[in-house]
Amino acid sequence: MEMVIKYKTGGEKSNSIILNDLRSLNENGEDSFCMLASEIQGLEAGTWSYDVERRSCTVCVSGYRFKGNADGGNLASAGIATGAAFWPVSTMLADYLTHDCPILRGDSCDHLKSRNIIELGCGLGLAGIVAATLLGETDRVVLTDGNSKVTDMARNSIDRHSASHPRADNASLTAEVLQWDNAGGIENINIKCASLEHARVVGSGSFDLVIASDVIYDPNVCNEAAASLAKAANALLRNEDDEDLPVVGATSLQAQHAWIDSSGENAKRPPTRPLCVVAFQKRSCGLHVLVDAFAKEGFEMMHPLPGNVESEGYFDSIFGDRGEVATMFWKSCICCFTRARGK
Repeated sequence: MEMVIKYKTGGEKSNSIILNDLRSLNENGEDSFCMLASEIQGLEAGTWSYDVERRSCTVCVSGYRFKGNADGGNLASAGIATGAAFWPVSTMLADYLTHDCPILRGDSCDHLKSRNIIELGCGLGLAGIVAATLLGETDRVVLTDGNSKVTDMARNSIDRHSASHPRADNASLTAEVLQWDNAGGIENINIKCASLEHARVVGSGSFDLVIASDVIYDPNVCNEAAASLAKAANALLRNEDDEDLPVVGATSLQAQHAWIDSSGENAKRPPTRPLCVVAFQKRSCGLHVLVDAFAKEGFEMMHPLPGNVESEGYFDSIFGDRGEVATMFWKSCICCFTRARGK
């Protein structure tokens, strides 16, 4: 049995999430993954796919979801990590990466010999793998999660994608365990992924883009989680000279967007400044928690989003439509954070 869930990406574009039967056999040949899911009331195991229009390929991930309640539920009570489930807001992050993110658009970053992308709290790895399909053989994508079992599931997603899309020019794609507050782990990943064209000193970041999806949700720890996420993003993104940073409140001016989105002779400074892009789902935590945490680390949220040229915006409403501004009915959004300096 197959179920197709349609969703809009803005304008006339549309996509599908396809749910199929999941087959994952243990050493005895038993379908243990599906058996486990069937034993937990309200959960089902499945495979979800996302069509990457710019590359004419499909990314598939396998995990759990709640029957009749795709937006929530208590996974911990079922003994399952949050990252082992499919969360729909990840498709909106995939849409932004595919259609609008300037760092993943070749015409905006020809000055970079290679691009390094890292996903924090990757879960099943959908967004990170989508990013990898948009990059080339000199680029690198690292999927990370704090739970080793979830990281194993992300590796399974990578293996499936590599087997079905054996392109010679694909970006390097790996999965590793990483806790956001583990300074040593962050430094190790920065060392592994240091780009040759960027001079690196100890403690500096190696990534051009940090992405995360639906990682701030628990009201009991949302402030601490948001603070850890912002600190990790700051440590992972490549360094910038303070004197070159836009002043707080000016990051959304047209000139600053040109700084990020343009290239070549029209660019006053190197384009594609390092960005952190977070897909946020409104649950029991307010968006201000995320914005405040990044502000304390020297970031500012940009609006309108950089590179937002192919869609109608990235505020999703409870009715399934999207726009450039939040209405009283918004339920999820894309947040872009860039460094800024005080006035």
